[in-house]
Amino acid sequence: MVRLNTELTLLVNDLLTLGQIRYQMAESRGPIRIDLLVEAAIGTRYAEFGRRGQQVDTQINPNIGRVMGSEEGLGRAIGGILDNAILYSPPGANIVVRVVQQGDTIEVYVQDTGPGLEPGEAAQVFEPFYRGALAEQLGVHGRGLGLTIARAVIEHHQGRIWVESTPGQGSVFAFSLPCS
Repeated sequence: MVRLNTELTLLVNDLLTLGQIRYQMAESRGPIRIDLLVEAAIGTRYAEFGRRGQQVDTQINPNIGRVMGSEEGLGRAIGGILDNAILYSPPGANIVVRVVQQGDTIEVYVQDTGPGLEPGEAAQVFEPFYRGALAEQLGVHGRGLGLTIARAVIEHHQGRIWVESTPGQGSVFAFSLPCS
């Protein structure tokens, strides 16, 4: 019963976040260093990486521009993508996180070593409540909203989010944001 209450609370919180994204982020915009935000998101997950025996390889350029946006919203988007990599990568896996500047955009890449996506699934992973075919089989718990929230946040910041995946070889979730 306690687990069900916890799951329902988390679901309601995710739905509220999804509904409030536009309002909250319009109120708290400022120049943000994405490199520091990514490092902070990784830092808050070190215990989970350690518990699962996973390693994080960061390739973060500290000399990149800034983006104009909501630190809370973008932190949530980055966290959702990292959480997805943690959940789908096997114990002992290496997760690679890269932050680079390409012209007037900043790009963030999170590469996992999970099962990858079947053809056709890539178009669905950002849809609300979508859970990949292997999620149940692998025992991956979740509500299917983390990547939906990430997409909403990134698109609200005039960014673009995408996934590249090969079945059996993992996925790369990436997004780009315009520099301010």
